[in-house]
Formats: sequence, structure tokens, C-alpha cells
Amino acid sequence: MSEVQIFQILGLVYFAAGLGMLINPEFFKKMLEKLTDCPLAIYLGAVLALIVGYLLITFYNVWRLDWVLIITVIGWFALLKGLFILIFPKAALKFASKVGEKWISAKGIIVAILGAVLIILGFFVL
Repeated sequence: MSEVQIFQILGLVYFAAGLGMLINPEFFKKMLEKLTDCPLAIYLGAVLALIVGYLLITFYNVWRLDWVLIITVIGWFALLKGLFILIFPKAALKFASKVGEKWISAKGIIVAILGAVLIILGFFVL
């Protein structure tokens, strides 16, 4: 998979998720509330983050000041997030419940902007 394709898929996912948070904040708040009742969902989400992070940093662990650095940073963040949730699930849930509900709109804006940047890079620039 090329870095252009990675920008495209990450951009589409982030942009859609960010817009979803902005358009349907109550859905995402409810989802976060219900997440605490489903340890399997937490486990699977952590494993998925760990796998995606591992794959990104295995194939694109590039530390130079250009656009590919975004892939590296997202990869390391995903890997560390997955590890943290698997090792400290209660702390992760506590953090998510404190920060998640209150800042859903701000997170939606940030994620949508990041997604838009990645889409522009993946489809139009690179």
C-alpha cells in the first residue's frame, strides 16, 4: 500500500468520523456511555488500534519533515493507544468518560479537519 493510499483511507475515515461527531453528538455520547458496559468492544478496539499502529510504523516509520511524518505520528499514536488500553483498561475508560462527552464537538472539528487535510493530500497533492 502506498503512502497516497494511506492518506486517502485515513482521510476518509477521519473526515467521516469527525462529521459524524459534529452532526450526531448524542449518538457518540451514547456510544461512549455504552462502551463501559462492553469489555469485548474495548478489547477489540484496543487490538485494532495496536495492529493498525504496528502496520503503519512498520511500513512508514519515516522521521523526516514532510507529509509522510503524519503517517508515522498517527501510527505511533495508535500503537501506544492500543497498548495503553490493553494494559490499563480502567484508566482508559475513566479518561474517555471524563474527556469524551464534554469535548465531543471539539474532537469532531479536529478530527474532521485532520481528515480533510489527509484527503486533500491523498487525492489532490501527492
